Amino acid sequence: MTSIKISQTDNILCFSCTGHADFAEKGRDIVCAGISALCAALLGRIRDLESKKQTEIKKCRVSDGTLVLHFTLTGKAEECYKTVLCGFEFIAKAYPENCRIYVGK
Repeated sequence: MTSIKISQTDNILCFSCTGHADFAEKGRDIVCAGISALCAALLGRIRDLESKKQTEIKKCRVSDGTLVLHFTLTGKAEECYKTVLCGFEFIAKAYPENCRIYVGK
């Protein structure tokens, strides 16, 4: 099961994605591939925005099956986050046994 946890404190968005979807064997897991692609897109765009001084990464940890990313929620960063969140929500709805989203404050 992949768990996606999202919370916001002041203007900092705290995002974490942990675990493996376990939809299929490694290398053939379409749920994991979709989640991984969205995580890579989010991380890549936030890093790009940070290089342009349009957000600030407060925490970033990437390892096998884990992305933890905390960043300031500026206009462009929020737009990016909302876009990938739509993708995560689609996956969680289509594969509820393999992906869950938890939103907190």
